[in-house]
Amino acid sequence: MKTPLVVVLLFFLFFSLKAERVESGFHVERASFTVSLPSKLKGKYDMAIANFGVPLYGATLVGSFKYPKTDQDGCAEFDANAFNTNSSYGANIMLLNRGECPFTTKAFFAQKAGAEAVIIVDNIAEDLITMDAADDAESQEYVKNISVPVALITESVGEKFEEELSAGNAVIATLNWTDVLPHPDSRVEYEIWTELTDSCGAKCDAQVGFLNDWAPIAKELETKNYTQFTPHYLTWSCPEGYEDSDVCLSECINHGRYCIPDPDDDLYSGYSGADVVVSNLRALCAFKAANDSQIPTKWWDYITEFQSSCKMSTGLFNSYDCAETSMKRAGLDTSSWKNCIGDIDANSENAMMEEQIIAQSPPSESTRSSVRILPTVVINDVQYRGKLARGEVLKAICAGFPNDLKPEMCSDSGLINDKCAQGADGWNTCLSDPNKSGETTCSTTSAFPYYECICPKGLHSEFSDSLNTWSCVSVQQTARSVGKTSTVLASVFFSLLVLVTCLFLFYRWKMKQVMNQEIRGILSQYMPLDDDEMEEEEDTARLNAGNDSSSIRLGRSGSPTAMFGVENGRGGGFNTSRGEFDHL
Repeated sequence: MKTPLVVVLLFFLFFSLKAERVESGFHVERASFTVSLPSKLKGKYDMAIANFGVPLYGATLVGSFKYPKTDQDGCAEFDANAFNTNSSYGANIMLLNRGECPFTTKAFFAQKAGAEAVIIVDNIAEDLITMDAADDAESQEYVKNISVPVALITESVGEKFEEELSAGNAVIATLNWTDVLPHPDSRVEYEIWTELTDSCGAKCDAQVGFLNDWAPIAKELETKNYTQFTPHYLTWSCPEGYEDSDVCLSECINHGRYCIPDPDDDLYSGYSGADVVVSNLRALCAFKAANDSQIPTKWWDYITEFQSSCKMSTGLFNSYDCAETSMKRAGLDTSSWKNCIGDIDANSENAMMEEQIIAQSPPSESTRSSVRILPTVVINDVQYRGKLARGEVLKAICAGFPNDLKPEMCSDSGLINDKCAQGADGWNTCLSDPNKSGETTCSTTSAFPYYECICPKGLHSEFSDSLNTWSCVSVQQTARSVGKTSTVLASVFFSLLVLVTCLFLFYRWKMKQVMNQEIRGILSQYMPLDDDEMEEEEDTARLNAGNDSSSIRLGRSGSPTAMFGVENGRGGGFNTSRGEFDHL
């Protein structure tokens, strides 16, 4: 049952009021570029970083602007000679007009045509805005494949460049992302704003995948005190006076104080917005429990376990027991977690949810931007813009460190160094055998932490039922074990074959005995008559010959019987002159 129109209107009012509050504190994240040629356009200009693509945090890009001769909106694949290639210098920076198709479509086709950065010119006389990707499957597919920086410039600035490029002149510029992220000290503070919904399509799938991919990096950075991480979840409040409406009852907890839109846009079936709010609250309280345990990285164990076990598709998303099991598997205290969640039906505030409202809508005098795009990563109080992917987010976080204090994983050498060299992290970790599995040999990999522990040569990992764990065993030992198992199976099979054969032969013998007994019984009913009776019958037959060709007489049992045949129950007869059955 879909949501009625009146409820939709109320829903729209509900979020419009909240969006108006947030809008006043929203900051557009900007980078800059400097034009060096032509001289009449020399100067520094601002550009708004898109919420997709890959901004080059901490770096610069020198190149020349390109403006297509046709299809300047960039809504279709470009022809081979679409660019004005005069005075080409450095990287190809594609300039496109806004309108006619989504931003992601423009960026994707520009990148496919050879652009190394994409700048979109606004078609409205307004201040800079943040470009975001739509939630539909096609846009999200483009997002996954856009690997260049994307930005927007104002209409007035863009017209100057387009006029120069259309005249065949070169425009040379340096795009600069070095000052986007502040780095006040040796530790980077960052936040990830998400929503524990896993059934909203490609965007949700990407979000869940990112958290799983990011978990080992986050734990490594946090353990070595390079970063301080905080999870956050966006929430809204129900408009005053509507707390008992269908919308607020379905979308909110704590009497309309904390709300989330219905994940499937149906108030009366499926999961509700309130289910999502409760799951968010449980995750926040899990983070508090992890911090109280002095091991904050345990939160990542909780969230990855929850996302794996408590999916919407399995019907366990809103299950308290499933969330509690995830807490226990992460090694976190559940008693303080329960107290933190509190009574979601009470007409009272929840401390954890109040913190979210303050963080997402800071005071107007704050330099911190309001959060209204999900998912969002905030690094040193600046919102990250770009693709939500492990490598891209790591580069952005690394840009938040002073150059002389960057962790090893931020440097190119750190990413390609042999982690399995003697004395390196991987070598030491595997040698210590932390899992007591015997996997003491280090093997390099292409993904963080760039190594894995495996069994020494001649051994392989095998699960032991008796020990209830994985361990390294000899390949020969396994082969002998397999050989013994094969011998036992062959013996069992042969024994069964002999038994079945004997049973079959016995069955055949038994059936033969039964058939013989039946035949003897039938024959006994038709034994030959006494010799005297036979002679008398023959004399009588000769006397009556010629009178009747088929005389009838009474047999010994008194029933009418044909002289030359007795009908039996099988449709044949016993021939008295030959002493045998016909058609038996």
